[in-house]
Amino acid sequence: MTTTAPQRPILKELKCPSCGAPVQQFSSDAQTIVCSKCGSVIALDMEGPTVTGKTRKLPTAVVPIEIGDKGSFDGTEFFVIGRVLYRGWDDEDKWVWDEWLMGGADGRLLWLSYSSDEGFTLFKKLRVREPFDAQTSLMLPTGGANQVRVHERYPAELAGAEGELTWRGKPGDKLFMAEAFGNGKRYSVQQTPDELEIHEGVPLTNAQVATGFKKTKWLESLKKSGSRAKTVGLVAVLCIIFALGGFIAAAWASTTGETVLSQTLTLSRANPTITIPVEFDQIGRASIVSVSAQGALPMQSAIDIDVSIESPDGMENELFTLELWRESGTDDEGYWEEAQASASDMFVPFQTGEHTLEVALGEGNLDTISVGIDIRRNHILPLWFIVYGGVIGVIGLLLLFSSFRGQK
Repeated sequence: MTTTAPQRPILKELKCPSCGAPVQQFSSDAQTIVCSKCGSVIALDMEGPTVTGKTRKLPTAVVPIEIGDKGSFDGTEFFVIGRVLYRGWDDEDKWVWDEWLMGGADGRLLWLSYSSDEGFTLFKKLRVREPFDAQTSLMLPTGGANQVRVHERYPAELAGAEGELTWRGKPGDKLFMAEAFGNGKRYSVQQTPDELEIHEGVPLTNAQVATGFKKTKWLESLKKSGSRAKTVGLVAVLCIIFALGGFIAAAWASTTGETVLSQTLTLSRANPTITIPVEFDQIGRASIVSVSAQGALPMQSAIDIDVSIESPDGMENELFTLELWRESGTDDEGYWEEAQASASDMFVPFQTGEHTLEVALGEGNLDTISVGIDIRRNHILPLWFIVYGGVIGVIGLLLLFSSFRGQK
């Protein structure tokens, strides 16, 4: 045998001053009620209900909570009697969040807040009798000697409402928000020119809220989403592992190749060009040609070294011009000294057989220089491993973020 929780009793039934439709009041603390038929915002005054504005029908919340829903929280049966949609902004972004007013069987009023970034928070109103300014105060009094530091503040506005509110408000009303965390709780401050409200809340998971409202379909959807999120997370971790493998392979590839030449040459104005035979045994496999100065260059010197390779069919491939130099001077920061003494480039042979490496002395103010020549053939290019690792890594990070959002 199953029993259903009793419907929250209606405190008073009013007539909308605008359309005459019945408007039900459930809480004695209500100061504003929105007519569900015409959207009139009705202020509850001593003289009677007064229309203060209009609101459009709110968009469906991203979570399945509606006015009239009953749920158990903090050991008490609660009844959703109102909803507010807020819009906040700063210099970089804009966002919205929902808050539902819940009346308890024990007479308490709680606010259930939801935002896509922070999830659910169950707030209760604090009675704090210390001065606080949401725009300037650094510390938020939470009662007694306890204080928490304000970590965020921003302007906001009431974008829309339905049901009952415990304060006077209508769409377009501006307010200023301040938020703080401390002792495992969240604190939210809403300040207008006329009112200041401070709320203390505890975070709740989607599953806790769905369980509290006994929404089985929502719970099943959360379980499926959680399972998908775990699968996506596992795939994300595998992608990141494979990406790391790609970068490790790139590091290994950068060391590959068979050294076929390692020689020191002396170039001079009397003997400006030296040629060396080099054998390449595979077509299309990259070779790395490196040239470096042997010993320190004299101060205020510069010289060009031209490097080229001639294929067996006579085609000349100009690889690079190595600019060697050493300079010094002074500026506003004092003495400085700079030098460049090495360079390398890649050569891909399109023929096998004996090639001719030519190293020539170019323009500059040095008449003699010794350089080291090194060639590694059949080199494995690390670029493709780097591209692979980068692409797979980005995919993995995106999947990991998606998994985190799904589990949250």
